[in-house]
Amino acid sequence: VDFYNQVIDELNEQGITPFITLFHFDMPMAMQEIGGWENRDVVDAYARYAQICFELFGDRVLHWFTFNEPIVPVEGGYLYDFHYPNVVDFRRAATVAYHTVLAHAKAVQAYRAGHYAGEIVICLLYA
Repeated sequence: VDFYNQVIDELNEQGITPFITLFHFDMPMAMQEIGGWENRDVVDAYARYAQICFELFGDRVLHWFTFNEPIVPVEGGYLYDFHYPNVVDFRRAATVAYHTVLAHAKAVQAYRAGHYAGEIVICLLYA
């Protein structure tokens, strides 16, 4: 946390506006070991993680992305076999997609409930 506080403070001091992405294909191993986005508990863990980030950094960060290109882990991990967990299973892909959207919604809900001054969005891939 200290490291991120220092980075955010330095960016702001240098006149650089921080934009924070909460998830960019970087599932913690402890979460992956219990099924990653297939496990509904991971949705709640992500929502708590987002809430903690807002509490810790929300006074200095005004721009948040909940996810960057959330379709990539769905397609790559569960349809086309180029991203962990390297499975080809449409039903599991649909579960992962649903849980990702639900996690996004819960993070947005937490952000709005905190009445933070900035904005929160999702970064979608349209290529």
